[in-house]
Amino acid sequence: MKISGQAAADPGHLAWSGSVAAGVPKATAGRDAAKKVPGRKRGLAVDVLGLVIQAVVAAASIHDTAIGNALLDRVAAATAPGSVQIALVDQGFKNSVIAHGATHVSTPDPGAWLLDRIDAREKALTSHLEQTQTRIEELTARLRDLDQDLDHLRITRKTLLVLAGEPDPAPPPPPAPTLPDHPAYQQILTLMADTGQPARACDLCLALDLPLARKNIENTRAKLKRLVSLGILAEIEPGLFAQPHP
Repeated sequence: MKISGQAAADPGHLAWSGSVAAGVPKATAGRDAAKKVPGRKRGLAVDVLGLVIQAVVAAASIHDTAIGNALLDRVAAATAPGSVQIALVDQGFKNSVIAHGATHVSTPDPGAWLLDRIDAREKALTSHLEQTQTRIEELTARLRDLDQDLDHLRITRKTLLVLAGEPDPAPPPPPAPTLPDHPAYQQILTLMADTGQPARACDLCLALDLPLARKNIENTRAKLKRLVSLGILAEIEPGLFAQPHP
């Protein structure tokens, strides 16, 4: 008897062979009615490679049908439901073995099969939905960031255009020149402010009650020259000094 599953090359499929062993104790042996010899029979369940999976040992007087039924029971108990699908036997087995083997065959429930397919499809769709939702959230956050960046660019452009249309601010006024510490400088400026007219060094010496000595005139002219260098007075012509016009 040969038993196979879904494919002929699957090593989990089964086959059966029987033989008679002589020279065993009489108490545990029997006489094979067909071969006319005493001994025992061995029923082996092997895969398509010939590897033993199950075995049944019985007296030789036991009919092959009983050994086949017992072997089928052991194969069914040792394998997963539905994994063994075909049993090939020789003509020594009766139809009862075929009927007995049929009791171990379970017909798949088409409703359960459909429900399993629906469950698998539902799980796949749920996983795809979760992944899509995560992607949507990532894209939404990215869209929000891009929108903020675009708003910042628009504000920057508007600010630049406003600044470009405004007149340039007036430069700050230059710092006021620092008047030297000697009191004669302030006296000279006070006299020139009172008269409002250009003056020469000798004129200022007279106004300051200084003798018209060469030394006094040169000292006064040197002070006038320094005030010109500071930008406080202007020399409108050689030796003639005046306050600059605003």
